[in-house]
Amino acid sequence: MKAIFRSIAIVMALAVAITMSIFLVSTASAAAASTKPGKPAITALTDSSTSIVIEWNKVKRAKGYQIYRKLGTAGTYKKVKTIKSSGTRYWKDTKVTDIGIEYYYKVRAYSKVRSKTVYGSFSKSDYALATDKPFYYAGFLFQGDRYEEPVIGVEVDNYTTHPMTIDDFGLFVMDYTAFVENDEDTYNVCYLDADTTIKAGCYDYLYYDQGDYVVDFDDYYSVMIAGMYYRGHEYDFDINNHADSTPTIVTSPSRSAAMKSRALSLYKTSSHAGAAAGSAVKSRAK
Repeated sequence: MKAIFRSIAIVMALAVAITMSIFLVSTASAAAASTKPGKPAITALTDSSTSIVIEWNKVKRAKGYQIYRKLGTAGTYKKVKTIKSSGTRYWKDTKVTDIGIEYYYKVRAYSKVRSKTVYGSFSKSDYALATDKPFYYAGFLFQGDRYEEPVIGVEVDNYTTHPMTIDDFGLFVMDYTAFVENDEDTYNVCYLDADTTIKAGCYDYLYYDQGDYVVDFDDYYSVMIAGMYYRGHEYDFDINNHADSTPTIVTSPSRSAAMKSRALSLYKTSSHAGAAAGSAVKSRAK
């Protein structure tokens, strides 16, 4: 009889131990899940030929952030920085040496559960170039053939840490091919109300007035040419829709959702006015 009671006691003890183990594991899992930090959204901004700035939004339950980087689309991500502050949302990468090559970045937050580190999901990647030249997107606000448009609307996204100023004087070209062949009937002078400055990491909509004489807009062939002032230098500012596949771009929360809906980045490798518009258009989303 004693042996039976002893067996029952052993079985009950095992049952209690198993129940406690399951409870502790469940509690730990629930605690980890409840403290897992959120997923940040990041923006990479060109700063100079030797530096790129990374910005991200603050996420819940974060104790810090880890930044990963790769060089080019074929590169491999490696951790380059750990931020040990939940309030920091900015980091300047000063170890960039390949000018004109895309540096891709992604960020994840981490938190602490007892002595264990809990990592959140990685952000989507964003990229920038190490260059002293302007790095931006510019595109028409409408698509498709339009006839006798009195106002030409343009979106400009500044992907640098410096302001860029667009000249109030522009040249709208209906047919770029005819324009380079000196066909005067295919272009028209147009104006903004004043020179417009696009702040660092921001975007704006510009509206050029064609006045009484207007030329037709063609989604593929039309080009807008104006002057841009950036870091003390003047560049040609070309606007076109060539190869515009309207990809989604990762942006910081401080930017409008409009930038997420359609964005290409145009890296100007030449300041020559006759350079083929759209020849260096690249998708930001990778």
